[in-house]
Amino acid sequence: MIKKRYFGFVPNDGVTVEGQFVNCISALTKTLKSFNFELRNILKQTVFIKAENNTKYYDIKKRLTKILNESFDSLVPPTSFVGQPPEGNKLVAFEVIVALNQSTDYQIQHKISDDSKYVVVNNGNFKEVYASGLISSDLFAGTGEQSKKVFDKLKAILEKEGLDFSDIVRQWNYIENIVGVTLENKNLKQNYQIFNDIRSD
Repeated sequence: MIKKRYFGFVPNDGVTVEGQFVNCISALTKTLKSFNFELRNILKQTVFIKAENNTKYYDIKKRLTKILNESFDSLVPPTSFVGQPPEGNKLVAFEVIVALNQSTDYQIQHKISDDSKYVVVNNGNFKEVYASGLISSDLFAGTGEQSKKVFDKLKAILEKEGLDFSDIVRQWNYIENIVGVTLENKNLKQNYQIFNDIRSD
C-alpha cells in the first residue's frame, strides 16, 4: 500500500456554508503547499454539512460542488457529502486523504465512471482504487432502491478496473435514518437490515 496522510479542516472564518467551505479549501491548499503535495495527490475527501432535510442537502451539495469544480478544475477528487452537522455549530468541515508525493514508482490517475469520480494508484504490481460520493440520483427513494443503485455504481467501477467486490479492503456506508423502519413487502424492516440485504445480494 502507498503511504498516505490524513488531514481534517474546520473553518475559522465565514458566516455562510459557502464562505466556510472556501475557508477550508484555502486551508487545504496552504497545507498541501507546505508539504509539497499536489492537488492530484488527494485520493478522496469527505465533506460534512449541516442539512436539516434532503432538499437542503441537495441544495448545499450542488452549491459546494460548484465551488469544488472551480477550485480543483479537472482534479476534483472523489468526494462524499455527508449530512452530518460538524461540531461547534459549524456549517461545514471536511477530511482529506492524501498520497505522499508521487514518485516514479507509481502513478495517480483521476478517472470517472458514469457520474462517479474515482482515483487509481498503480505501479504495475499493485493497484489501489479510491471511490467516494457514490450516491443514488434520487435521495427520496427508499433505502433498498438507493442501496441497489449505489452498489451498481460501485460494481461498474470495480469491473472497469478489473476488480470485484472481494477486492474491497475498506468501505464506509452512510445510511439515512439507519435505525428507522420502513414498510417493505407488507413487513416493517429496519433501514439497516434493508441495506444489509442489498449488500449481501
